[in-house]
Amino acid sequence: MCIIGLGQIGGSLAWALSEKKNRVIGISRRKETVEKAEKMGIISKGFTEITREALKESDIVILSTHLGLYNEILKKIRGFEGVVSDVGSVKSEFAKICKKYGFRFAGAHPIAGTEKSGLESADPKLFENKICIISGWSDETSKRKISQIWKYVGSKVMYLEPGEHDELLAFISHLPHAIAFSVVQASFKARMKNKEVMGGSFKDITRVAVSPAEMWADIFAENSKFVSKAINIFISEIKKLQKLIMSKDKEKILQYILESKEKI
Repeated sequence: MCIIGLGQIGGSLAWALSEKKNRVIGISRRKETVEKAEKMGIISKGFTEITREALKESDIVILSTHLGLYNEILKKIRGFEGVVSDVGSVKSEFAKICKKYGFRFAGAHPIAGTEKSGLESADPKLFENKICIISGWSDETSKRKISQIWKYVGSKVMYLEPGEHDELLAFISHLPHAIAFSVVQASFKARMKNKEVMGGSFKDITRVAVSPAEMWADIFAENSKFVSKAINIFISEIKKLQKLIMSKDKEKILQYILESKEKI
């Protein structure tokens, strides 16, 4: 197997598989990352470029890079006869590109990870008892192969169509990140610069605002249709709450809060 991208997710997957005595080839643009991954036993062998040598031993290639790099990478490995997969947060685009280049494929999205990034944040137990969504596949054999990998590292697998996945993630993942970025911007536009008095609630809601910027720019761009839909619905709700707050009607404000608590 070959994993392209050795950040938190790619590094964790490589590590989990290597601990189970699987041979894993890793590719990262940074030489230091490759050397560290080899030294720690996270990968069996590493490369800094995508070459025929890097792929020749592999029957599966998994992309663990920014979504914006997918087309470039898949174009470069065009002709690869094994199964191609990924770990991205938007599935429609991956399926579209794979079909364009004629790959056998099955998309995957492990619902795991933190706001941290890089190989330094990798954890071989990251996927244990976590859900991995398999979404978009060319054939049943490819679907089964990729499903088995995630089950093997401890994940609970479920299946969704790419459009269904992208709409769901827009609400449960992409919208919260959009809100976090916006809360930070709004707070500092209000000249709230006293970081020492920022309490737990501010830190909780903005924790993910330190997530990898390039990754989130790609996610928002690739899933713009559903993220925009989610933001519009959120705006409608925040305006509704704003009206209640302006009315000073404590009973209605309380009812809104309690209804929210009951839905968690």
